[in-house]
Parts: sequence; C-alpha cells; structure tokens
Amino acid sequence: MIKDQLRSTRARAGMTQERVAQAAGMHVTQYNGYETGRAGPLPNTLARIAAALGVSVEELTTKSGVTNAGAAYETPEQIDWDNAREALQALTAERLGIDADRVCVDVHIV
Repeated sequence: MIKDQLRSTRARAGMTQERVAQAAGMHVTQYNGYETGRAGPLPNTLARIAAALGVSVEELTTKSGVTNAGAAYETPEQIDWDNAREALQALTAERLGIDADRVCVDVHIV
C-alpha cells in the first residue's frame, strides 16, 4: 500500500513528516493523512512527494527498493521535470488502463 511505501521511504531517507511535507509544498497534516491511509494522494501530489523524498513515483507505487531516498529536492529548479512528467504519465496510464501514449501531462509551477 502507498502508506507503507511512504513511511518506509521516508524512514530510509531519514526525514521527518514535517520535512517531507515542507519539501513537497503541503501541510504536515495532509502528508500525515497519506502515511496513515486516511487519504490517498492525487498523481500530481504523489509526484511532489516522490521528488521531496528523492525517488521516482514508480518507487513509491511498487514494492521495489529505494535507490536515492536521501537526495531530497529543495527547489523546483533541482527537480528532474522530464522524469517526473514521464513517471506521472506512466502511472496515470496504468491506473486508467490505457497506453501511456494517450496520456498528456503538463507541469505548471505556480
């Protein structure tokens, strides 16, 4: 489950819930809801959390190991947006049961 992956990935990264929430641009209560399973993150939110933890969306949505959990991003300029876009596109296509070629993802920084 995503809550378990979030918790274990955060622990391996040595980060607090507060730090992940801050790096992902959300309130700690919102992030806590994802780790406890009270809520599920939308794909764009999951991409922000993955970036904050320094992992791919795939690493959070599968049982595979974490390769770079300690490299949390600090600013939007440090995020590999092409990888984030591709990961979000693949995840969305998988969840919808369609080819990734049929999914278009735009990233807007506000």
